[in-house]
Amino acid sequence: MRWFTNPMLLCPHTDPDIRILQSGSADDYLSDKHMLNSNNKLLFEEESYILNGIAFNVQNQISRFGREKQYCDAYEKALKNKNIVYKRELIVGDTGNKLDFLVFDKIVLEMKAKPFIIKQDYYQTQVYLQALNLELGIIYNFRDRYIKPHRVLRETRK
Repeated sequence: MRWFTNPMLLCPHTDPDIRILQSGSADDYLSDKHMLNSNNKLLFEEESYILNGIAFNVQNQISRFGREKQYCDAYEKALKNKNIVYKRELIVGDTGNKLDFLVFDKIVLEMKAKPFIIKQDYYQTQVYLQALNLELGIIYNFRDRYIKPHRVLRETRK
């Protein structure tokens, strides 16, 4: 089955990281266990919805052509206004790497302002998830015309 994301097909009242199927139904997608936790629910659904809404508002305020620091500052201000628990520029391990945000003490947020997301961005988020033993990371690229949150789930090693 071929997956695709078309930002024009996404409804703003649904979780924007749910992809539309080219063929099949949404039930087929939701039954796919890689995005669901053991209770057959999207991992941190409510928290993701809140964080994605903040990202949409930040992009609307600054537009697509700001710098990463501007987006992070505006995102931090929105988190403070909503009284959401977060840590900014948290140093991970002894490597000196800093993640942009740790929100709700369980979700890693990476902010980007570049033409496109590459594999290295996913690997970087995966390193943070492994080091902190967390389940979910979200990458936001504010340079995109439409914000498309990229959910990254921690790999489990067997």
